[in-house]
Amino acid sequence: MIEPQPTLVVFGLDPDGNPRAGRFAERDAEVAVKAAALLGYQPVRISDAEVLEALPDGNVFARGSGFIRRIKRPVFDKIAGLADEKQDERAGAAPEKTGL
Repeated sequence: MIEPQPTLVVFGLDPDGNPRAGRFAERDAEVAVKAAALLGYQPVRISDAEVLEALPDGNVFARGSGFIRRIKRPVFDKIAGLADEKQDERAGAAPEKTGL
């Protein structure tokens, strides 16, 4: 089975604590990552087809809360778990520093 190309997902909690997320096409990825940083959201690349199907498309041209839409908490929790796994993989791949 061919693994799907990882898709950029931006996610996070809005000021009211509501989970939000959106998936972005590759052509919008650079702008979406910059907007995510400005709005306090986290970008991650995900290949899980089930999660991606549950997400609305993000909109790099929207303002504020229109950038990414509200999603259900279980979907948010799954994205957060996948992001943690990716972060752990990167941390494990980093060379150890010696001589501290």
